[in-house]
Amino acid sequence: MRFSTPSECANFVRPLGLSAGELLAGKPPARMKKTCGFFTTAPRIDPRAADVIVDCLGAFEEALLWTYDLVFGDQSDDPKATQSWREYGRWRKSMGARSSISDEPGCVFARSERDDLQRSVLWTMKLGHGSLLVPHPARCVLRFSHEDDVILHARTNDPGFRRLGDFGFRPMTRF
Repeated sequence: MRFSTPSECANFVRPLGLSAGELLAGKPPARMKKTCGFFTTAPRIDPRAADVIVDCLGAFEEALLWTYDLVFGDQSDDPKATQSWREYGRWRKSMGARSSISDEPGCVFARSERDDLQRSVLWTMKLGHGSLLVPHPARCVLRFSHEDDVILHARTNDPGFRRLGDFGFRPMTRF
């Protein structure tokens, strides 16, 4: 896993035919005609939900998890932060982070780092980061919001994504 700056994140999505500006503004990728969303009100996120999400990426070579919205800011170094934020900060440092989330908001994972990607997706959902998950090759784009929802934009319907319903997530009717 390597941490990435905002410009490195934009460079990751550009060759995939995706616009960083449009993605960050919440626009669905033009090439991905299918949209499906789930939300949860559960106080705890089942770790198996992160596995379902990573499965949706298919056989990726690399995947970018790009955090672009932290409602209450980066609390990973704040001694007064919640236990979850402090644990996340320690985990991030143990994975090689050299600076703050705003300076290095992206994490690029190789296919062989699937477990680390799954763990990072779980942190994203637990802490409510506004984030994008983009695999290469780009068969889909997933958007996480601080409102506890996950939206999948894909070229085709992915029935596997609907397995989130097995772990406390409910289908969204509007996106």
